[in-house]
Amino acid sequence: MIRKLELHEIASELGLSGKTLATRPVGEQFYHTALEKLQPIQDGDAIELSLAGVYATDTSFLDEYILGFQRLMVANYPNSMMFVSNVDTWVFENLTRLIKSWEVDGIRIPVLYFHEDKFEIIGKMESNLLETFDVFRDNSEVTARQLAELKNLVLSTASTRLRKLYEFRVIYRKEVIDAFGKQYVYMLPR
Repeated sequence: MIRKLELHEIASELGLSGKTLATRPVGEQFYHTALEKLQPIQDGDAIELSLAGVYATDTSFLDEYILGFQRLMVANYPNSMMFVSNVDTWVFENLTRLIKSWEVDGIRIPVLYFHEDKFEIIGKMESNLLETFDVFRDNSEVTARQLAELKNLVLSTASTRLRKLYEFRVIYRKEVIDAFGKQYVYMLPR
């Protein structure tokens, strides 16, 4: 289930305009306010962080708010995920710059981004994982077996690719039991 948080609504609650958001303490305040609104986070939740109406941020704010949520999802909610939407050009540039700065230090925190009616990944990703991610553009759900057939891969390779995308929380999964036995079905938020 997609649970949408509007950044401008949180700004209004905190007495801020929301058009320009900066500093680490403000980002932390937004993060904690948003987290309170979301409790409890349930298995299968896809949290949409909408930045509609925000025209400028600094990287410190984004680090606390956006990457704070991504780190939380990876560490504590294996069956949930988050993504960003309605990101202004200048905010997008700062978010991209922030993610790259973490990559320079050897830390990868890719973020799922919904833009122009499709999902993209912001951050470093191997070409074989991007190729796998592209399969979701035409398929709402994908199993390792389906990916193996679509891309002519060995089943273990297909499974590893999907698992890596899942571990980065740019896709999520559910466990099913079907004619093939117990397996995971991977998907994007819908």
